[in-house]
Amino acid sequence: MDRTERYMGRIINCKVGDLVVNYDRFRKPLSSREREKRKGPYPYYGATCIFDYIDDYIFDGDYILLGEDGTVINEDGSPVLQRITGKTWVNNHAHVLQNTERIDFDYLYYALKNSRFNSAVTGAVQPKISQANMNAVVLRIHEDIVEQKKIARYLLAIDERINLNNKINENLVA
Repeated sequence: MDRTERYMGRIINCKVGDLVVNYDRFRKPLSSREREKRKGPYPYYGATCIFDYIDDYIFDGDYILLGEDGTVINEDGSPVLQRITGKTWVNNHAHVLQNTERIDFDYLYYALKNSRFNSAVTGAVQPKISQANMNAVVLRIHEDIVEQKKIARYLLAIDERINLNNKINENLVA
C-alpha cells in the first residue's frame, strides 16, 4: 500500500462509458419556430445553456449535460458541462448522463469537470464529441464510493462559497 492509497483510498482508471448511463436516445431537438408555438415553464437545454422554455419535458431528475457538438470543450481542454435538475427538455447538442452505482453523481460531475477531453474532439469546423469518443475517455477516480461522497461534499461547499462571493461582488459593482 503506497502513501496515496493509505490516505485517500485506492485511485483507479475507468472509462467514462463504464461510469455513466447515457440517455441520448431520448433527446429531441425542436426548431425555434416549434419552440415559439410551445412556450411554457420547462427549460429547453442545448450544449451550453438554456435556450428557451417550453410546454413539455422529456427528462425529470438530476442529469449532467456534456456538450456533443458546437462548443464542446473549454480553453483548458475540460468538457463543457451543465448540471440540470427537475423537469427539462434537452436538444441533440448535449449528451445526457447520469451516474452508475460505481460513482457518486456529484463526484462524477467533478471528475468530468477536471478531466481533459481534447483527444475526444473531432471535426475542424464543427467540434464534436461523439458518444464513442466520450465513452473512451479515461477518468482517475477513487474506488470507494464513501470517499467519493466526502470529496464531492467538500467540492460542493467550495462551489457554493464561490457562487455566494460572486453574487456579493456583483452587488458591489451594481
